[in-house]
Parts: sequence; C-alpha cells; structure tokens
Amino acid sequence: MLNVHIQDDPAETYVKGLQSWRLPGITFTCGTTVPDPAEYEILISGVPERTFLDAAPRLRALIIPWAGLPAATRDLLLEYPHVSVHNIHHNAGPTAEMAMALMLSAAKQVLPIDRHFRSGDWTPRYTSSSVPLLDGRTCLILGYGEIGQRIAQAARGLGMEIAAVSRTGKNRGAQPVRLHPMEKLHILLPPAQVLFVSV
Repeated sequence: MLNVHIQDDPAETYVKGLQSWRLPGITFTCGTTVPDPAEYEILISGVPERTFLDAAPRLRALIIPWAGLPAATRDLLLEYPHVSVHNIHHNAGPTAEMAMALMLSAAKQVLPIDRHFRSGDWTPRYTSSSVPLLDGRTCLILGYGEIGQRIAQAARGLGMEIAAVSRTGKNRGAQPVRLHPMEKLHILLPPAQVLFVSV
C-alpha cells in the first residue's frame, strides 16, 4: 500500500478524478492540515510546510505538481536529504506549443501586420518583406529538458538547425541534437537567429 497526501484542498472534481482512476494499492488523502496518523510516503505540494515534512516518518518523496523548484522549497528540502524531489512535466507540450506560437508571431510580424490590416492599411502587403524565413536558420535552446526537447522537435519540423545548451551536457532526447555545456553559451549566441529559454 502506497499512501499519498496532497497538501491542498483540491476541487471536488479533482478528487473524484483521482478516485475514478482506482489505482490499486494507492490511497490518497487531501487537506491543509496534517492527517492523523501521518502515514503518507509521498507528499504532493509545490511549497510544502515543515509540519508536513516532520509529521510523516515514512515520507520519501515530494512531488511538485508543476515544472520548476521554488526557492523556498529548495531551501527547506536541503534539511531533508532523505526526501527526493520530483516535478510533473504535464505542461511540456502546452508550454512548447506556446513558445513556438510566440516565436512564429514575432518572426512573421503577425501583430504589427494585423494592426495595419484592421485599420484598413494594406501597404505591408505591397512593401518588400522583412519577414525572415526560418527554414535553415539556427535555433538555440537554453535548457534541454522536457520542454526544450519538444521545442527542438517542432523547430526541426520548420527546417531549423538546432543547437542546445544543457546543464548536464548529456542528450537525454530521442533526437540527435548538437548539445553543448553552459560554458559554450557565449560562443553559441552570436550565430543564433532564435533563442528559446526553457530552463
């Protein structure tokens, strides 16, 4: 039996969703007060309270239900070296898609051109275009985790050359990419036409 506590009072629909999964061998409790007894082994919280960490003698993992590690959580968890910290990367797809949408909007000057057209000014249509072609351009991705890998896949689909900078310098992705350590960032920035920051 695995006991999980969510340090929150989630919406009823969320709790019903968890219950509908009927995960064998896993029990969930929820609440902003420590359950009695505190038998959970996994705590789900972005910013856990010390009382939840101290109360559970079997606690072995903290799951942060979003990407990133808040500074307060990092500082607190340094005092609990036996507790492993994990993120859920369910936002990798939507975040990478938004990054691509913003890049395309900026590169193709979607907003300025739309503003002209809506005001009845069609001159951008007849002037020489300064809109760059992304095919063949270099895309530099700073941070090659779940989100960075998805951005690389989408940018490659546009015909872009991909370079990535990773803290570890190890390619965990399925696709080949020129992966570089952080020390090379200053060399990689000048030739890049597009920079994504996905750390």
